[in-house]
Amino acid sequence: MRLVRGLAELVETAGVSRADFLRNAQLPPNALEAADARLPRSESFRLCELSIALTGDDALGLHWGERLTEHIFTPVSHLVAHAATLRQAFEAVSQFQRLVTDECNYDLIEEGDFVHVRLRTLVGDTVRMHRFAAEMFMVSIHRLIRSFGAASRPTRVDFGYDMPSYIAEYQRIFGVEIVRFGQPHTCIVFDRGLMNAAPPHKDDDVHDALQSIALQRITRLTQRTPYSVRVREHLVQQGPQLRADMGQVARALGMSVRSLRRRLDVENKTFQAIANEAHSAIAKQLLRDKQRTIQEVAYEMGFSDASAFHRAFKRWTGITPRSFLLGKTG
Repeated sequence: MRLVRGLAELVETAGVSRADFLRNAQLPPNALEAADARLPRSESFRLCELSIALTGDDALGLHWGERLTEHIFTPVSHLVAHAATLRQAFEAVSQFQRLVTDECNYDLIEEGDFVHVRLRTLVGDTVRMHRFAAEMFMVSIHRLIRSFGAASRPTRVDFGYDMPSYIAEYQRIFGVEIVRFGQPHTCIVFDRGLMNAAPPHKDDDVHDALQSIALQRITRLTQRTPYSVRVREHLVQQGPQLRADMGQVARALGMSVRSLRRRLDVENKTFQAIANEAHSAIAKQLLRDKQRTIQEVAYEMGFSDASAFHRAFKRWTGITPRSFLLGKTG
């Protein structure tokens, strides 16, 4: 379990022993040995919340992001390090990010003289876990860009949430003048010319060998991934205008509707329940954006008015949009 091992090593730097971490997490001693095992999302966030509590470090997402390339991205981090250009490095991250996480998707948008790396899917049922995931992702992308030379620096780093109390840590990592909060999107912006930048050290033979290893691992991971998870991932990636078409999803997964329904039955899941989860995840992401009103979120998700969205959101989560914004669980 890479996540468990990474968190155990991180809390250890704060004076919490691995044994204490595992005991508080109610995990067996051999949990650190299963490198390729995956945890359910709820369990992953439970461990992240626990790590913050044990260390007393509210900025743990930032600090873990600083360590990701060393402890979590293997072999992706090594593949990126030997990429021919920054563009090739981003292609590798996009292709193999599922070896690291299923939870953060991003768009690479090239507009004029700039490139925007925009975080598209954020998860976390609490504001703190939402921010934790954003911090971890943004720091790792920032480090990726900087690894391509001293001149490889972002021009702007935006966060789609309010300024936290530990702003000094953001400024230390990203720089004082380029960090902005309360923005429409969480993204890093840098000069488009950097996409052709080459890293200080690269080896084409090593890159090809690591790519082969990564391809083997992603194939094994896909084969082990439950179909309910694959369906949810496909639906969430459609964004706010999600249309839950089982036929379209089945075709994307290379099977018939009947076969997909049968596989979901084996997992005791229904397509509609998964679609509701996807709608809920997208709606929560949009609602967290302080620049949008509930009515704007309703329209963006294809509802004719806010009351219809209100009813749908309550059906998906058990609470109203306003209750969600007030921090109640759902």
